[in-house]
Amino acid sequence: MQTQNTICKFDIQDIIKRVEGIVVALEQFRAINLESITNRGGVWHYTTISVGYSIVDVNISVYKYNMLADMQDLDHTIKCSRLVLDAVKKGDKMPKISFVWDVATSTPTFYRYYLATIIKASECPQCHKQYTKSGMNSHMGSLRCLRDTQIRDVQQAGYVIVDDPAATNAIRKSGIEFKIRPQALDMWVPAWVDKAIQDYRKSSEFAGLKLHEFLRAINGESIAIDQTDQTDGTQT
Repeated sequence: MQTQNTICKFDIQDIIKRVEGIVVALEQFRAINLESITNRGGVWHYTTISVGYSIVDVNISVYKYNMLADMQDLDHTIKCSRLVLDAVKKGDKMPKISFVWDVATSTPTFYRYYLATIIKASECPQCHKQYTKSGMNSHMGSLRCLRDTQIRDVQQAGYVIVDDPAATNAIRKSGIEFKIRPQALDMWVPAWVDKAIQDYRKSSEFAGLKLHEFLRAINGESIAIDQTDQTDGTQT
């Protein structure tokens, strides 16, 4: 599930419980609005959706009469949330629409709800972690993917990290079995690569090239130089 530009993983039953509670509250707001229209007076729940369509604000105010037009955002939010709930309960394909997910702020006169979207996750064939389909290409082969692949066996065995120097020393002396795995990975490159990156950062002459294009060009030159050195100065 994606909310506030963050990918989160939640249990389906938790989603159902939380969304149902919020939708009931929104439907109560709607019922109060309809009563206000009928009686031409009372409390009005004026709803707005943020431009980024990630937040729903409900402002409680003195009666504001604009027929049903003022309930369009509220009606839309309730409808989308109900559609998602029905799909989740039936196990159907998730509609790509935003629905209310969490209460961000709650006061006597103002409510703010976060919106979320359920997205289909894919499993990385290397580290077996869950990522979105769109993010999989950039993830695979990344340092995070390499690290997670290397620690997968100890995670599956139920091992956890002990980040306590005194405790790790005691564990070694006690004879208890432990595993060594990388918590982070460093990328080691030839010295010329680091120098090329520094030159790229300092100079504006390479502005027409992206860094990876610049490195690719320099890498081709370094190969040619290596071939020259190996053939007594005659390039092949």
